[in-house]
Amino acid sequence: MSNEEILVSVIIPAYNAEQYVGFCLDTVIAQTHKNLEIIVVDDGSTDNTGKICDEYAEKDPRIKVIHQENKGLSGARNAALDIMSGEYVAFIDSDDFIEFQAIEILLGDCIEYNSEIVVYGSIDTSETKQIMHTITNNVQTFSSEFLLKNIEHISARDSSCTRFYHKSVFDNLRFPFGKQYEDSFVAYQTIENSKTVTFTDSKLYYYFLSPNSIMRSDFSVKRYDMLLAFDNKLRVLKRNNCEKSAQMVYRDYLYIVSGMIGQTKYCKNFSREFKKDKIKELRKKYRELRKINRDNPYFKGRFMLVSDLLYCFPIIKKLHKSSEG
Repeated sequence: MSNEEILVSVIIPAYNAEQYVGFCLDTVIAQTHKNLEIIVVDDGSTDNTGKICDEYAEKDPRIKVIHQENKGLSGARNAALDIMSGEYVAFIDSDDFIEFQAIEILLGDCIEYNSEIVVYGSIDTSETKQIMHTITNNVQTFSSEFLLKNIEHISARDSSCTRFYHKSVFDNLRFPFGKQYEDSFVAYQTIENSKTVTFTDSKLYYYFLSPNSIMRSDFSVKRYDMLLAFDNKLRVLKRNNCEKSAQMVYRDYLYIVSGMIGQTKYCKNFSREFKKDKIKELRKKYRELRKINRDNPYFKGRFMLVSDLLYCFPIIKKLHKSSEG
């Protein structure tokens, strides 16, 4: 079978995206690889998103639209994974778009390097929606075993939108329902479910940070899902005997927990009682992680200093206030 004959599923969750979803679909429809199954999940939108998607589906038989009650990003992706027919799958957020050759290039890399996953680059287009054509030939291929034991190669590249997958990666895996940071939850499991992963320098994904993006939102209770994502990463690393990588995750975990203590204390959206209970819980977790990191070779210098300062800052500020009073 030639590459052109291989069916690729493109999954696009859409929630109140009437301003963006049309442009997103235009870039998918225009892909140089034509054998596509485009699954758009209208996740309980209250604007014209569903109508726009239906209009596109009427014009292009490759487009399937799922209308469902709002289940969040994970619920939308999972609904599409459950019905997809493609041999490979790509995820695109409805306010983002992709390079016109993206699917052709990524599929070609998967086949040429016999990889279940290709990880590729992205560009922030929050200011302007322009395709900048940053395609390169720089690729590196690693075994999944090597990557899990050397996570510095993947630690900052969790996004499922910049990973192109063989369908087998999701045979027994779905995104965590109702959780934020869903990509971080499954990032290491997708590596675990593969044999070989290829990285390309080509920037084929163009993302847009909308005002409602989690990256721009205020601190909320959903941020604590990040801690559960860390726990999940550690479970994957431990069952694969990746001690070095686990130490690096424990270091970052401690850094995040120490920062969350201060963020929780000064968050205006939380009640006093909630803050008290959550800070108590976070301090307990901090002490556990500090003990685990005591002999961690990756927890030295600035990492140790910053985490301790973040942990102590609310206490120091309280003492300073008391002395002024």
